[in-house]
Amino acid sequence: MENHRKKFNHAHFSFKKGILLVKNLNHMTDFFFLRKLFEIFGKIHKSFFIQIISTKRKSRFEKSTEILGWIEYFDKIDAKKASICLNLFKDFPFNKNQKLIIRYQKSLNWKNLMKILQKTAKI
Repeated sequence: MENHRKKFNHAHFSFKKGILLVKNLNHMTDFFFLRKLFEIFGKIHKSFFIQIISTKRKSRFEKSTEILGWIEYFDKIDAKKASICLNLFKDFPFNKNQKLIIRYQKSLNWKNLMKILQKTAKI
């Protein structure tokens, strides 16, 4: 007797991509280590990090800087899984003083993200 079930072929199925926002990164962060940490949860398509110098100062001589990052996964399920797991993980080896904030961006795609960043760079 033959098996009449259709086999599910992943090659013809397109996954929806998922984007994570990563906040409170330390200026001493190793981005290669960070990428390897996120690759545990799934295959990464793109990653982008930017340093923002804010108007608030830490002290009289130090400017307050913040590093934001966006990571795009090939599959949105992997992005959701990474955000849930890494938000539960308290002590990061590269960021002991601050808590790393990781958010899944529900309605954001990479094109819109690049447009937003270009508009803010022009201002």
